[in-house]
Amino acid sequence: GAPLPGPLGATLAGHHLAATRTGRRAPHRAAVAGTTYSLFPIRNTAGARCRRP
Repeated sequence: GAPLPGPLGATLAGHHLAATRTGRRAPHRAAVAGTTYSLFPIRNTAGARCRRP
């Protein structure tokens, strides 16, 4: 999908880090501006290629 807007991405990253540091298991749910997001951990993608438009 399309990248998230910067402020939204930063807010969700903060929620994810806080949940991870407290030991909560994934997926982590976070509500931002009336929308609920499910956050999943990203695995090591070393060697993976990203396609660019």
